[in-house]
Parts: sequence; C-alpha cells; structure tokens
Amino acid sequence: MIELFVLVFIGAALLSVFALLSVVAVVFRAVLWIVLLPFRLLLALLILPFLLLKLLLAGLMFLIVGPVLAILAVVAAVVIAAIVAVPLLPLLLVGAVIWAIMRASSRPALVR
Repeated sequence: MIELFVLVFIGAALLSVFALLSVVAVVFRAVLWIVLLPFRLLLALLILPFLLLKLLLAGLMFLIVGPVLAILAVVAAVVIAAIVAVPLLPLLLVGAVIWAIMRASSRPALVR
C-alpha cells in the first residue's frame, strides 16, 4: 500500500514539475515575442516592396502563361476523349448495322 502512495506522490511531483516548466516556457515565449515584435514589424516593412514586386511579376506571368495552359488543357481533353472513344468504335459500328437493318425491315409510316 505504501508503494501506491509513493507512486502517486512521484506522479504528482512530476506533473507539478511539468506544469511549472510549461508556465515558464509560455512566459518566456511571450516575453521573447514582445521583445522581437519591433524587429518583425521593421522587417515586414522592409520586405513589403519586394512582396508587391513578386505579386506584379506573378500576375504578369499568369497573363502570359495562362492562355498557353488553357490551350494545352483543351488539347489534352480532346486527346483523352479520343483515347476513350477509339476502343468504343466497334460497338458503334455494330449499333449502326443493327439500326440500318431495323430501319430497312420496318414499313414506312403512312403519315401525310
């Protein structure tokens, strides 16, 4: 029974040490964030023109490459449709023959 109390005591001690270290880590991170905030803002202010330049170049590339990619997508769709349709041509031929036989064997309608 004493062993159980010792294990509970050790577990509680480890839990309290973990909680204390967690609180210390959170406080350290908050202080570090507050200290480095002016540097982060200054860096963001310095990088802003480069981000705008990147946006401009990306838009220009989209205008140049976009139509080419659209044309390639249409060509790829046509090729894929042909790849799927070519194996079905014998079935289409059989259906056309059956349709022609049925049409030739039936009487024409007497509608005026």
